[in-house]
Amino acid sequence: MKKKVVYILIFFALIGIYYGWQLYSKKKREEFYKNYPKGMIRVILKNGTDTNELAFKMTKLMRYHGFDVVDFGNANSSRYEKSVIIRRKKENKSKINILKNFFNIKKTVLLYDDDAEKEDVDATIILGKDILGKEFFKNKEYLGGLILNGDD
Repeated sequence: MKKKVVYILIFFALIGIYYGWQLYSKKKREEFYKNYPKGMIRVILKNGTDTNELAFKMTKLMRYHGFDVVDFGNANSSRYEKSVIIRRKKENKSKINILKNFFNIKKTVLLYDDDAEKEDVDATIILGKDILGKEFFKNKEYLGGLILNGDD
């Protein structure tokens, strides 16, 4: 009888430790996301202009500011007047709001894609001609010392 009580107590102690660890881990993850929200935003950049290497330069800038740019390249057209944020997941509104604030873009497009879920990509950003007039290309401090008009 005493052995059964001991086993039951050990069982409940292990369950308590497990759930305590789960709560601790969840709290640590939330703390990390709160401090580094941009790093958890995975994006693909596409150059929709005729400006050479714009997606590459924006990749450097976005990585400097803590975003996770997983791929960059040219869009299917070089005639985009305005930049576009394409949401690739249904459940990422807070991440999209961070991107909208960073680029100062009001509208986004939802293009759900099963491949995006597998790749864990939050958004595709097509850079339009309006991006060259944005604050980060005018303000040297905002660039963080990056050279965007050279071979660097």
